[in-house]
This record gives sequence, C-alpha cells and structure tokens, in this order.
Amino acid sequence: MGDGEADRREAAARDRSARIEALNRRYRIPLRRFFGSRTRRPDDIEDLVQEVFVRLIARGGLEDVRAEENYLFMTAANVWRDSGRKDMSRQRSRHATLADHHHPVDTLSPEVVAVGREDLRRVLVAIQELPLRTQAIFALQRYEELSYSEIARRQGISVSAVEKHMMKAIAHLTRQAFR
Repeated sequence: MGDGEADRREAAARDRSARIEALNRRYRIPLRRFFGSRTRRPDDIEDLVQEVFVRLIARGGLEDVRAEENYLFMTAANVWRDSGRKDMSRQRSRHATLADHHHPVDTLSPEVVAVGREDLRRVLVAIQELPLRTQAIFALQRYEELSYSEIARRQGISVSAVEKHMMKAIAHLTRQAFR
C-alpha cells in the first residue's frame, strides 16, 4: 500500500469521524427525547443514545444513506427494541435499585491517603524513567484505551513492537513502583 492510499484512508477516516460528530451534535437531543419518551429509567437514556452512534460507527457511517434522519431513528427504534429484549431476558424489572444508604461508607484515613499518594508518586516516577516512545505507547494504551493495532498505526511501528514496549513498561513499573 502506497503513501497515497494511506493518506486517502486517513482522510476518509477523518471525514467519517467529522460527519459522525456533526450527526451527534445535530441529533443527540432529539434522540434523547425519543428514548426519554419511552423509558421509565432516565439513567438509561444516554446509554441508548450512545448505542445508536456505536452502531453507526460500526456500520462505517452514513455516506450511502439518503435519509440520514430516518436511518438514525430506525436505528434508535432497533436499539430500543433490543434493549427491551435484553431487559426481558435478564428480568431487569425485578432488579432492586440501590440507594446511597445501601453502600457501605469507606472513610479514608490520613494514613490511607498518604500511602496512596506515595504509591502514585512511585508510579509517576517509574513512568518518567521509561524511554519517551515507551511512555507514549503506554499512555495511548492505558489512558486513551487504544488497541495495539491502532497504536501501531499511529506510531508507525508493528503491533509486535507495541507489545514489546508494553511488556517493557509493565515490567519496569512492577519492579520500580510495586517493590
């Protein structure tokens, strides 16, 4: 694959991403209303809206769809129907909602806070001791939650090289921060 092909793919991915973001801005509130008028659990609304966009992304966008609004709301209806099926199979209506008073209170003593801060300091120092590329790969995987293949594409290296950098980072952190 030549550089021109890679550039075209990258541009197409950026275009898809921008288009989906524009759809998100335009339709998020109408989709929230759509689900809000149907569900008794307001906490589920955002998850249902998110699922519409997950399915849209998995499909690859709406480039070949003429009536995008119709397609989005058809997808929303399918998400709603699938959600209902899951709720039925899991008997979700029989689940009890836990209130704050059901959860035990975990008070943090000054000692626990001090130990946690010291652990954090050791981890940060250990990360800073890593080579810059290993730091970047570690951050992309652990903080950005990117897959090894996505990191490899972004860094211009092989997936195997990403794996080696991650193993190096984890081994170093284990030795330095958790001894």
